[in-house]
Amino acid sequence: MFGWLFGRRKAKAPIVAVQPVRREPTPMVQWRPDSFPMPVVGESHYQDALVAIFGRHRRYGTEEETEALVRLDPMNAYDPNAVVVTIDNRIVGFLPRDQAVRVGAALREAKLTQVRARAQGRGGWRTNQYDEGHYGVKLAIPTYGWIDLGVGASPPPKPPRKKPVRKPKAS
Repeated sequence: MFGWLFGRRKAKAPIVAVQPVRREPTPMVQWRPDSFPMPVVGESHYQDALVAIFGRHRRYGTEEETEALVRLDPMNAYDPNAVVVTIDNRIVGFLPRDQAVRVGAALREAKLTQVRARAQGRGGWRTNQYDEGHYGVKLAIPTYGWIDLGVGASPPPKPPRKKPVRKPKAS
């Protein structure tokens, strides 16, 4: 009768110690300071996110350095090789198709899905209500050659140069 009125006591589940998930820090691309050669495309579709990150438009615009996350996007409907660029967990654009293939191959070779990179946001100028410039983003990732993803790998060895063969002079 009391069990029906007050409910039966349930047996307590044993306490199990849960190990915290240990996540490795995301590596950072190593590249020259003050150099941002890699363009990001499609920023015009993400101007709201860029305004939220870099602030509203100003008279002379802005040029601000921050950190971006460059991540593989294999589920992209338009390009399975797409590489998405996010800043502060907001999508700001993608790498150009030719660079996405190159950077994606480097990420897969290093067994990574994402990497951090320095980014520069530029633009955001407004002179009057009809004249304003959109924000753009460039990354500190080289556009050709080997990419140092910050995982301790060394660049591939350079192929040996062939010595020119001299032809004997005809007499």
